[in-house]
Amino acid sequence: SVDVRILINRDGSLQTAVLSNGFRYAEVIITDVVPKRIPKSGNITITIYGSNFNISNPSFARIRLAQTFCDVKLLTLNSTFVQCVAGSRSERGTGPVTLNFIIDNSETEFGSDFTYTDDPQVFTLLNNRNQIIRSGGIRVVFLGDELDIVPMRLVVDIVQSTTIATVMRYEQECTAISITSLSCLFPMIDPD
Repeated sequence: SVDVRILINRDGSLQTAVLSNGFRYAEVIITDVVPKRIPKSGNITITIYGSNFNISNPSFARIRLAQTFCDVKLLTLNSTFVQCVAGSRSERGTGPVTLNFIIDNSETEFGSDFTYTDDPQVFTLLNNRNQIIRSGGIRVVFLGDELDIVPMRLVVDIVQSTTIATVMRYEQECTAISITSLSCLFPMIDPD
């Protein structure tokens, strides 16, 4: 901590006051970033943990991933975390990037423990079933790549053709088994 000397100009004369109450210059400290991997298409909320995020006016805070600024989503008087929505990484290529928190012309770097990856891709359905029952409940496994980096849902559209085609949509949460496999419970389909 340092003592702060204040000069006050009062009617042409300078007066000095010294504050010895332990004033200190605080700096932002980043301890973790969650998630550590995001798809290069972006649009994923990132939570940055650390301390002293509230040392200045929050409207001055900016977060940069590589050369792209992140859209700050939540920056209040909370000193321990901040959230932002990551943009896309326009250039082809993936890999580690540097995350920087910038406030009041001071920049804190988190290094390269944060990675853009290829977008998730589903290649095939592992199950050899050619029928799905209307009551649902059958677990299906999809194979692909980068299937564990964003929450995924199984979406089933049933097209009924009469004179006018109607589409009924059913959705179910999926669970990543690994980076290359995704398990989904087939939703119940309304028979009407």
